[in-house]
Amino acid sequence: MKTKFEAGMKIFFISCFFGVIIILGVLTLENKTPVSELESRSLTQFPDLRYRKLSDAKYLKEIGDAFTDQLEARDYFVNQYFEMSYRVFHQTYLGSTVIGKNEYLFGQPYFVKMDKKHKKMLKKCADIINQTAERAFLQGTEFVFVNYPRKDMANYQYLPEYYPDNRKAYEEEIQYLKSCLSEKVRYIDVYQLFTENDSEKGPFYFQTDHHVNFSGTELIYAEIMKLIEEKYPDIRMYTAEDYDFRRFEVKGSFNRKIGGIIKPDPEALSFVPKGWEFPEYTRKENGKPSELPLITDRAADSYTTFMDGDRGETLIQIPGNKKMPNIGIVGSSFTNILEVMMIPSVHKMLSVDYRYNHSGLAVSDYIRKEDLDYVIFIPNTSIANLDYSAVKIYSGLGKG
Repeated sequence: MKTKFEAGMKIFFISCFFGVIIILGVLTLENKTPVSELESRSLTQFPDLRYRKLSDAKYLKEIGDAFTDQLEARDYFVNQYFEMSYRVFHQTYLGSTVIGKNEYLFGQPYFVKMDKKHKKMLKKCADIINQTAERAFLQGTEFVFVNYPRKDMANYQYLPEYYPDNRKAYEEEIQYLKSCLSEKVRYIDVYQLFTENDSEKGPFYFQTDHHVNFSGTELIYAEIMKLIEEKYPDIRMYTAEDYDFRRFEVKGSFNRKIGGIIKPDPEALSFVPKGWEFPEYTRKENGKPSELPLITDRAADSYTTFMDGDRGETLIQIPGNKKMPNIGIVGSSFTNILEVMMIPSVHKMLSVDYRYNHSGLAVSDYIRKEDLDYVIFIPNTSIANLDYSAVKIYSGLGKG
């Protein structure tokens, strides 16, 4: 009897196991989830079933990727995997994300080697920047190059012991880049700015994200405004004292990659004017009127809180500021919070993100089209301190 009972139990548990697998498989095949809320990315969808393509490796990979992305309860499994890796096995290098001191998150190390190859890349970057600045100068426009460092350069005090310290090489990189820039380029070195103010106003990046927070952006904003004041002495500059802040557990880009396992302290994210109001403005997206908000904290992340996320072409006009300058800001999601801070002080604020811009217009074309007095050029990414392909993209692919 005991043997039959044990055999029956084995059959029962095996049946349950395969039953769960079958149910998960069926539910997964029926899933059509477009986006992972946890990772904030688009998910691969199952392709149409085509028997003739079952021998095609690319087709089979697409099915495999879709099965992984559409797996029933996927976000739960992802979260539990990283929770166990970090909490139980004490791993702090998870995929491309590194968990540092005080649970500050960073991207995987980026090594700067100042050899001939790297200098050649920097020279090519400088050539594109100089060319764009020259075209701006010929149209009477100031060209301001704002160079953001990666998070691990500016928040190095939170890096784990095993993470390489690349600050010396990065400082050499900056010096070489500056030597290649023409006099037509107004250069703002954010790394130096952050280094000089770190003890008083840092840290300058969100704990679990690669973006610069309000404290860091305020320093950059102030430097840009100093340049503008040279020609517009009456321009109004705002500080943190002019805003009320709302604090959130920011859903950081690095945290998404590890299942959101880090629970950050609430940080100052969105803000509203204190004792004053944003001036009346009109907004256009790709030339069409838009009612999208300047600030919204519904998602509590650094991507969509400002300007409602990344846009190809945004034009804000403030009719009451006709005596103030027209500025263009060219870059990526790094610029979203800066754009909002600039708006109250200018007549026009044009924002261009060439990753999503299909206008065919280069920076010089936009200068003519919108009569820009200043172009703020921020070609940095979270992957590298400065990259030729990014500089080329953010200059409008060299066109114009």
